[in-house]
Amino acid sequence: MATERTTTSQTANRGVNNLSPVGYMLVAVLAFSLIPLAINLAGGPESPFLFNFWFRVGTAIGCLLFLLTFYRSGAISKTTLPLIWARIVKWPSNQLILGTIISTFDFALLAWAVKFIDIAVATILFETWPIFMILFTSQLFREERRYREINFIILGLTMLSLAGFILAIASQTTDVNSINSFYNLLWESRAGVGLVAVAIVATTFITSAWKWGSNLSEEVSDAPEDKALGLCYVVVAFLVASIVSSVISAGVALVENEGITSPGKIIAISFGIVLTFGNIAWGKANFTTDNLGINAIAYSIPIMSLLWLFAFSLAEVARFDYLVIGAAAIITANILINFEAEIRWGFKALLLALGTCGAVVYLRDGVFELLGVVKWNWTGSGYFESLTLAATVFTLLLAFRVARLVSRTSEEDNRTFIVYRKLDLLARRGIINPQVCDYILQIDQANNNVSVEQEAYTKARRLIADVDPRPLNEADSQLLSDAEANLDALARSKQVDIHLGEQFALGIFGAITVGLALLTLPPQVEGWTRLLVDLFAMLISAVIIFLLVHIQDLQRERDGSKLESLDSHAAYRNYLARFLDTRQRLFDQWLSFIVGGAIVLTYAALLAHKWVGWFG
Repeated sequence: MATERTTTSQTANRGVNNLSPVGYMLVAVLAFSLIPLAINLAGGPESPFLFNFWFRVGTAIGCLLFLLTFYRSGAISKTTLPLIWARIVKWPSNQLILGTIISTFDFALLAWAVKFIDIAVATILFETWPIFMILFTSQLFREERRYREINFIILGLTMLSLAGFILAIASQTTDVNSINSFYNLLWESRAGVGLVAVAIVATTFITSAWKWGSNLSEEVSDAPEDKALGLCYVVVAFLVASIVSSVISAGVALVENEGITSPGKIIAISFGIVLTFGNIAWGKANFTTDNLGINAIAYSIPIMSLLWLFAFSLAEVARFDYLVIGAAAIITANILINFEAEIRWGFKALLLALGTCGAVVYLRDGVFELLGVVKWNWTGSGYFESLTLAATVFTLLLAFRVARLVSRTSEEDNRTFIVYRKLDLLARRGIINPQVCDYILQIDQANNNVSVEQEAYTKARRLIADVDPRPLNEADSQLLSDAEANLDALARSKQVDIHLGEQFALGIFGAITVGLALLTLPPQVEGWTRLLVDLFAMLISAVIIFLLVHIQDLQRERDGSKLESLDSHAAYRNYLARFLDTRQRLFDQWLSFIVGGAIVLTYAALLAHKWVGWFG
């Protein structure tokens, strides 16, 4: 996703409005988390399509209530009704309505899957849908810059979610010492897993409703203040799809002779209304802000869903620890895919490293046994000494590298400002060609491209040399001299780049430390000592991975531009020091802190259960 710059006022306004989207998203999370519970309480697994019929009756009622309350006139009128009807029945616009109809069968398929696998596992697997929705949305809305492009990082995170998917399935068996038992489990659960997979595909088509509503709102009005009409037409699409879906579901249920109790009907209808307003809240959150990172809040849905299921004693799994680790992998992958911290990769690396290192530390005993690998137990008293030595050398190398990089970045920033301001002042007085400022900006924006920097530097020096010093007063002469000296120092500093030998040493000692911590088993210790050793191994490995990526963040900040135009349409551009979106960065940091803390506590609890016997 391309990161767009905003003015100070735009940033402030967006920050002020952040609380409102968060509130809407929390309402949506609560509504969606109740769906697995509703499926079970209403008898959905026994009668999936009859459940879907009553559920979609509820969503239709919810849509009608919303439209009659908020859009009784204006949005739906004699003028707009023909446009709405045309987009429903005419090709190709009705493709999006067909996609929306497909999406309304997702919970029928999820309920059907619960016949074959535990509802907790089905819930966790189903919550991978945001990953696939991103893939679908990136194509459907590819003309809108705020939707990110699919890249290698997103594909890698999709693989992480797949690993969580496999662990969630493995939680159904207590026999983890045989690969054949896992294959048998996959085969026996193939019907349930397959139905969940189809339900995920169906859910991704819900994006069609958003596209349909967006297109229709643009056709009705081009005015920016009428953009909110898109939410109205999205609800219209949901209403049409719910009506068609309920009719089809009723027909299938009649053929299959399905039955559902009266309380089940009431539950299905009620939760259908709840889901409608959850969908509306989700849409309202995205219409209220341009920050798509707000959607990351939705990845608490599987956790809340599990809490509801366990509260009603509806979830049973053979290996609860596998389910927790699988859920953590899926949720973390979803959050990272939608994470808005484009400036600092370290935020993403920290969460990914915590989750991955925690899983390796917790599972390594069983994995060694499963694969038939001889355990690399450390004997003697040298384990902690060796680990400490490697970590100490890494820390010293890192400290030297960070100190030099931060110092050089600060010096280059200051010289850039000094050179630009002094030459800009001379240009405004007509002493030097104003184009010299453009060359300074090119040096600033070259992102460590030496050839671009050298060309811009040469042109700037030529313009400085062309200035006739004889008519200059002492102050202007001093300004020009200072600018020239700082320009030379800036150009020289820019040529000093990464020391590959230093990076290689950092990587070597970092890898040694992580390898010792993760891939070797400590001396034969149990209980609290083993718990603390494993937790230490997880944390030190994750921190080292984070710091190695953090170095790259610092390098990117050094390479990034320091000046930006205040008004690109003005006749004479006024360039000011660049301000980052501090509210967005603070949001990203707090999200990292909360999610990272949750991951650490989760693995601490699992290790406490494993080595100390807590939680039964």
